[in-house]
Amino acid sequence: EMADVKGASSFRAKAEGNLIDSGEKDRIKEILRKKLVDAGWFEKLHAKCQDILKTKGQEKLTIHDLVKEIVPQGKQLVPEELKKEVIQKLEKFLIDADLS
Repeated sequence: EMADVKGASSFRAKAEGNLIDSGEKDRIKEILRKKLVDAGWFEKLHAKCQDILKTKGQEKLTIHDLVKEIVPQGKQLVPEELKKEVIQKLEKFLIDADLS
């Protein structure tokens, strides 16, 4: 079992290295950023932050508390089609890279 964990960790490190070295990670991040802008994700998240600040009170809320509350909401606001598209791009990259 420990060998599986090390193997998975090694694969992940190799895949991450290839994503970075090839520039694919930056390309995927840029596509994601543009599509999140188009979907109004940043505005929606900003509005959620404003709601939390109004509800909890700015003086009582730490940045840690805000992040803890907003991250799950931010993930939920990402359109399903966009999540699928990013996963497909990563899968295609991994298949094409043949990291075995």
